Amino acid sequence: MKPAHSGYVRAFMVLGIAILITLGCGDDEEDAARTDVPIWTGDPVVQTLSGTVRGFEEKANTWVWKAIPFAKPPVGPLRWKAPQDPDPWAETREESEYCSPCTQYAFFYRNVIGSEDCLYLNVWRPQTAETNLPVYFWIHGGGNSAGSAWTTSYFELAEDYSGANLASISNFVFVSANYRLGPLGWFTHPALREGVLGREKNDSGNYGTLDLIKALTWIQGNIEAFGGDPNKVMIAGQSAGGFNVQSLLASPLAQGLFPKGLFLFLLGDPVHLLHGIGQEASVLHLEIELILEKRSHKGGDVII
Repeated sequence: MKPAHSGYVRAFMVLGIAILITLGCGDDEEDAARTDVPIWTGDPVVQTLSGTVRGFEEKANTWVWKAIPFAKPPVGPLRWKAPQDPDPWAETREESEYCSPCTQYAFFYRNVIGSEDCLYLNVWRPQTAETNLPVYFWIHGGGNSAGSAWTTSYFELAEDYSGANLASISNFVFVSANYRLGPLGWFTHPALREGVLGREKNDSGNYGTLDLIKALTWIQGNIEAFGGDPNKVMIAGQSAGGFNVQSLLASPLAQGLFPKGLFLFLLGDPVHLLHGIGQEASVLHLEIELILEKRSHKGGDVII
């Protein structure tokens, strides 16, 4: 039996997807084509700015690329520092498993799990050659102290947080990312402050927020290689992820990283939507069509 709030969760997500589709169909002038990475051709072997990654076939006729580094591991001297660009790699990364969740206290097991080496993201897209797809960036919940980009259960870390169904049904690129949690993500102390001009981000204490900004920066530089349009990015979050959306709205450092739209998703457990959306595709499409008939979007941020 589904929780009573699952209907509200589904309604919020449907409306957010509808807005994203509207943005993707707009007739705004496109920026000049970027040349930093090769454009998507349909080949699951993709060249990013840091190296080559191989995708794998996923359910709902999608490709998935798991555990792509978007920053250096924040360990040792990089602990409690702003995220740095990832080190380049020479060999093709072929990751069929998700990365470790960021270090956190697992209430269910009553111990600490995860790894500080956790700044990786996952990408899903339809198995087509289509380019310039809208991009949906998902921020997981968990009180900013638990959870991960690939789970829907904060306590047991048991269920797959797959973006395959959403990417397939709505024809967009779905990205989910880890970010530092708890005192490793948000912590400030005089002993940690460098006070060096030009390195103020290291002294901010908002390392989890900076991780999300780093992931969005990665999207701007790399998403065209996966067939996504960096000018059509929507950010979404559940529970604490929704509050992080608000933080990104307020941060000057995030300006221009999601220029076309916003869906603020605050409450509820999305597990039923993410797992059930494939079974309810016709209903979802009908609801999206009804929403689009009643609402048109002319550009700018949209907050739900």
